[in-house]
Amino acid sequence: MIECRGVSFSYDGAVPALDGVDLNIEDGEFFCILGGNGSGKSTFAKHLNALLQPDAGTVRINGMDASDPELVYDIRSTAGMVFQNPDDQLVATLVEDDVAFGPENLGVPSAQIAQRVREALKGVGLVGFERHETHALSGGQKQRVALAGVLAMEPRVLILDEASSMLDPRGRKGLMKACRALHARGMTIVMITHFM
Repeated sequence: MIECRGVSFSYDGAVPALDGVDLNIEDGEFFCILGGNGSGKSTFAKHLNALLQPDAGTVRINGMDASDPELVYDIRSTAGMVFQNPDDQLVATLVEDDVAFGPENLGVPSAQIAQRVREALKGVGLVGFERHETHALSGGQKQRVALAGVLAMEPRVLILDEASSMLDPRGRKGLMKACRALHARGMTIVMITHFM
């Protein structure tokens, strides 16, 4: 599903953030990347859905070369990403509109979008929150809305970039429960964290 060979990257052209990363993540695997702050975890995550391009090496997602600009849309449809801060990801004022945003941009028919929104909210335990305003939610609820928004796009790979770092222990437990359920249904999960 994910294959990285010799991936190197630097933001300033001098100090490497990534240096020769080789990695295989199989379809359906639950994979954790663990490391301290500043170790390159988020930089690496951004390579997995073509937000960043390597200076050297290759990244392939489901056989697609992440450096090919013509494949960026397909790669981002395949590898959905939940960021550390949900406020960076939420785009609409109402929960149901936010969750529907991704599928709408993918051109999913309206009837299917409504179904996807229901299923995604059910999957993250937010049924009944459809008409809630996103700005009024707790941090944990916002993170689950961000996760639901990615799930509604039905990616094959879910990348969680420090998605639990702003959550309390109960919120982290809820996020892990949702991830385990998705993994049990066959989704490939890449969890990036500094929490042991």
